[in-house]
Amino acid sequence: MLIQSLVWTVGCYQIVPRNYAQRIEPGGTIEDHFLKMGPYKVARTDIDYSGKEEEVYAIWYPENIGELDRKFPLIIVNGGKGEKASLCESLFEHLASWGFIVAGMEQDLSWEASEAGMILKRMRQLHTVQECEYLSANPFYEKVDLDRIGIYGHAQGGAGSINSIAGGENGAMYKAAFISSPAEPERVHFPEWEHDLSSISIPIVLCAGTDTAEKEQKCSLGKMRFMYDQIPSRIKVMMCRHENSHDEMLYAADGYMTAFFMWQLQDDQSAAGAFTVENAEILRNPAYQDVKKNF
Repeated sequence: MLIQSLVWTVGCYQIVPRNYAQRIEPGGTIEDHFLKMGPYKVARTDIDYSGKEEEVYAIWYPENIGELDRKFPLIIVNGGKGEKASLCESLFEHLASWGFIVAGMEQDLSWEASEAGMILKRMRQLHTVQECEYLSANPFYEKVDLDRIGIYGHAQGGAGSINSIAGGENGAMYKAAFISSPAEPERVHFPEWEHDLSSISIPIVLCAGTDTAEKEQKCSLGKMRFMYDQIPSRIKVMMCRHENSHDEMLYAADGYMTAFFMWQLQDDQSAAGAFTVENAEILRNPAYQDVKKNF
């Protein structure tokens, strides 16, 4: 299905292929719909608060945000090792085209809750302060819907996203989470990555690939089932995408990730149909297996 993780562009490589949506074979009409670009043209703003990598942020958002009389939901993205926001541009751009403000950091690791916490802190500042010394103009002033915040994490960033919502300082602010191929603490011998799954109450999706390396080295099906069973959320989903690798899962489930956030953060009932009805699309999509949901 997806066979290439790195592509080269002018000046730098991109971890997420520019044309990744065309490489994914959707198994359902809703997945296919939300793999396409949304109705908004997208702009990007980079902010360097200190000259250090850990304080450089990249933010994608609807280009005409200042002309619209509304706020936009925020999605914070935690990438895995080496998955800096600027190297995943097409993924961020795609989410923003559906009416989200999407923010990530320019650093190599994001396994702690603190990374997402820093993004959230900065976005709250940009929402409340009209003038920012790091920007000639602040497009985010009074435009961030702080009541509708989602978080997406892949690999180590999956662990970081879980840490953010399960006991992190700002855990109560998150309304939905999509976790792809989360790193397993016991496999990498980092006990500080352990998370209290029993404290997660927000809607959440756990997703992974099914290729051999993913199952044996990264995110095993057994681990996914254990995590799913430990999470008490009223709305939770577990699903695996056929044959995709750990690296590919950064973007391979994007159709359903976008649909999930559209449902949870924008009340889109057509997106909800992928998950909610008795014969939900995720249950009959041939591109997925080991699907469980509790609603």
